[in-house]
Amino acid sequence: MRRLLLGLSVVVPFLLAGGVVAAPAHAAATTLTVTWQQQTHGYNCGPAATRISLSRRLTSLPSQASIGSVEGTSSSTGTYRTGIKAGLDHWMPSMNATIAEVSNPMTSAQKTTFLNRIKSDINGGWAPVVNIVVRPGGPRPPGWSNPSTTIDHWFTVIGYNTENQIAVADPASGMAGFNSQARYWIPWSTMTQIVTKTYVW
Repeated sequence: MRRLLLGLSVVVPFLLAGGVVAAPAHAAATTLTVTWQQQTHGYNCGPAATRISLSRRLTSLPSQASIGSVEGTSSSTGTYRTGIKAGLDHWMPSMNATIAEVSNPMTSAQKTTFLNRIKSDINGGWAPVVNIVVRPGGPRPPGWSNPSTTIDHWFTVIGYNTENQIAVADPASGMAGFNSQARYWIPWSTMTQIVTKTYVW
């Protein structure tokens, strides 16, 4: 197997550190308990999403600044996919983090593989870090305002349910123009439209 499967995911209700978020009605859900933290800068979504993923396994968490230093995060470029992998490998090598690339739009095969990998990670107790691209007038996560410019963003996937929805912990939540809830559900149809480049699982 690609990685050691440790721990069991949480089944409905949607239990998370810092509160309880109800799963959609009649949807059987599998989710992970994580520690959410809002990103400290507009460009710091990568380290913040990494930190959320690390919180699944670590009790003593590094700061976003420390993660950003390892990941090569900067105000001009944000965080590259190789940086996300470097951060996960540095603090959580047992995850065996792997970079996956997808086309825009995703092919049917890529969608199937993506969903299977999400389920495999969540069932094994790992929280993949996913890159999304949200364009003006295009599909976007629930609660997001229509952006005036393209947003390239990282968040952490923490669950899935039987209603074709994916649970995420979003480090941008609470900031102007983003979902007010730290954790929320995204329809699978939307997820596959906004994941246009890469994810790390």
